[in-house]
Amino acid sequence: MTGPNPPQALADRMHRAWVDFAVGGDPGWERFDPSTRAVRTFDDPADEIVHDPHGEDRKLWD
Repeated sequence: MTGPNPPQALADRMHRAWVDFAVGGDPGWERFDPSTRAVRTFDDPADEIVHDPHGEDRKLWD
């Protein structure tokens, strides 16, 4: 799924977020709030906070 050269830096960032969350309850970004639906997307080379990703698709299920 990741090909012959998986992005190690991306894996390291995601692993660090999981460890930080497991140890201290804080993965490094704001807590999820249904009014803003902010989530962190992990991507290479940079991660970002996205508000209500795929919101239009989600609204079809409401």
